[in-house]
Amino acid sequence: MSYAAERLNCYQRFSAWWENQSLAIKVYLVGLALLLMAIASFHASPRGLLTSCLAYASSGLLAFGFLRETYLWVTPKLQLPLVKLFVTGASVMALAAATGISRMAVNEATGQDPTHFPTTIALLLPLSVLRVVSVVAIVVSTLSTAGLMLWAGARIFLTWGPLEDKDVLLLVARVLAGLSIALIISNTSGPAIVPSWMQALARKSALFLDLHDDPACTTKPDERTHRINDNVVIVGAASGTYPTYVRRLCAIAPE
Repeated sequence: MSYAAERLNCYQRFSAWWENQSLAIKVYLVGLALLLMAIASFHASPRGLLTSCLAYASSGLLAFGFLRETYLWVTPKLQLPLVKLFVTGASVMALAAATGISRMAVNEATGQDPTHFPTTIALLLPLSVLRVVSVVAIVVSTLSTAGLMLWAGARIFLTWGPLEDKDVLLLVARVLAGLSIALIISNTSGPAIVPSWMQALARKSALFLDLHDDPACTTKPDERTHRINDNVVIVGAASGTYPTYVRRLCAIAPE
C-alpha cells in the first residue's frame, strides 16, 4: 500500500514539475528521449525504418524547440532602435544577394546577359530569398552551437560554478538542435548556389515571359525573340529537350 502511494506521489510531483516547464523545454526533453530510443534502435537495426523515424522525429523536435526559444528571445528585441536598423540593413543585403542569385540563375540557364530577362529575374527573386535565408540559417545555427559550447565551457571551468543536471540536459539539447538545423537545411538545399531546378525554371520561364513572337527574325514556329539592339536579337527555341538561346543578326526593317 505504501509502495503504491509512493509511486502516486512521485507521479504527482513529476506532473507538477512537467506542467511548470515551458513548451521549448518539453520539446527538448521529448526530443532527447526519442534520440536515446533511436540510438538503442540503431544498435539493434542500423538501417531499420524505426531507427530512421526516431532519428528524424528527434531532429525535428530538437530543431522546433531551438526555433521556439530563438523566436521568444528575438521578438522582444526587435523593438530596439539599433535592432531595427540592423534588420533593415540585413534585409537590404539579403535582397541584393537574392537578386544576384536570380541573375546568376538566368545567366547559367540561357547563356545570355541577364539584363535582357527582367521578368524572369523578378519571378526567381522570392525563391532566391529563400536560398539566402537557408545559407544564413546554416551559418547562424552553426555559430550559435559553437557559442553554446564555449559558454558552457566557460561556466564550468571559470568562476561561474558548475551546471545543474537540468542545465546540462538543456545545453546538450540546444547543441544537438543547432546541429540538426544546420544538417537539415544543408541536406535539403544542396551545395550549389544555384540549384538545378532553379536553372530549369529560369530556362523555361525566360522563353515565355521575356521573349515574344517575331516572324521577321525567326525561322521556325516555336522560336521567340528579344531584341538587343537594331541589328542583334536573342532567339529562344523550345524544340529540343530544353529551351536554347542564341544570338542572331536581324536588322530592323524600315517602315
